[in-house]
Amino acid sequence: ERPFRYATAIIYLTDVAEGCGGSTVFPLAEGPGFCPEVEHFEALQAASDLLDKSIDHTDRALVRDQGGPEAKVLAQRLVERGEDGTAGVSVRPQKGSMAIFWTRNDQGEIDPYSWHGGERLLGSKDVQKCTLQKFKEIPAQFRDRGMAEFVCGTRKRAGQ
Repeated sequence: ERPFRYATAIIYLTDVAEGCGGSTVFPLAEGPGFCPEVEHFEALQAASDLLDKSIDHTDRALVRDQGGPEAKVLAQRLVERGEDGTAGVSVRPQKGSMAIFWTRNDQGEIDPYSWHGGERLLGSKDVQKCTLQKFKEIPAQFRDRGMAEFVCGTRKRAGQ
């Protein structure tokens, strides 16, 4: 548990060939000019419902069985949205590359758009994905007061 995490970096230590899965998928993230459809709002609601249950990662519901059967259904909906390739942003592992994202919005709250998960690896048992994760936490002096301003400032300095 990292209640004060505000940013995450995923460093890819191995390549995963295209078509072999393993991408890090952000099912709610969208690029410029995105025009949301009903499915987007349903997925956003699923992410918000999971956050209301204090579940901040799909693995907590799907692997660790936190939140019961309803949480599992909501988490699966997010995973499927990312895996079908029609929505969100997908980052294919390439050795030496890194994905950085903020897990909190400018109000200092967990950002449902930061939901992410790893695609299943496809193909032979030789296909492997290795990552290193680095988490940034809000400094202690900003946790009681000023958390939103701190997070917003880091996003602005990073050009987000």
